[in-house]
Amino acid sequence: MLTVKIASTQEELNAVYRLRYKIYIEEEAKFNKDFFPSGVMTDEFDKNPSTLNVLMLRDSNPIGTIRCTVFEHISEVCSADHYYDFSEIKKGLSAKYKSGRYAGLGLIAIVAEHRNRLSLQAMVRFLYEIMKEREIQYGVFILNHEVEKIITWLGADRVGEKFYSEEIRNYIVPMKVEMEKLALKIENLSADKNLI
Repeated sequence: MLTVKIASTQEELNAVYRLRYKIYIEEEAKFNKDFFPSGVMTDEFDKNPSTLNVLMLRDSNPIGTIRCTVFEHISEVCSADHYYDFSEIKKGLSAKYKSGRYAGLGLIAIVAEHRNRLSLQAMVRFLYEIMKEREIQYGVFILNHEVEKIITWLGADRVGEKFYSEEIRNYIVPMKVEMEKLALKIENLSADKNLI
């Protein structure tokens, strides 16, 4: 059974941090493992009280995660701002929706054997409900260039050119997502286990 939830206990949060390490460091050789000697991957944004870490389980086994940090004003810096200047993008979205509240998204990770549309569909649906409940109209994030196609298909948009990050050790693309566009996609999601 596939379950998606907000990690709320320390045990669940530790599962998120270990899962990130397993996928980003062990499976994909991204980032410098020397920065995470304890075998968990976490940063200062995980300490933010407005951060929600989504945990996806297959039966009782952690298989996926994504982070959503809620910010009340576009002047607040999210994790993606460390890699790309989103200030003009956020300014435009703030004006469009007459709201400075936005989501800083990131650290989306799904273990290799479960990287399919069904798993991604479940996580995106859950993320959509989180944002809808908190009246968030838009979010920004950076993304591994290898999965840009599926994330764009889900309703996100690239806002700048692909570039190489020495820290991440990968090419990444700056992205935005708007709830009105995501809502149109949600109802059309379907399972295809070979998509990603």
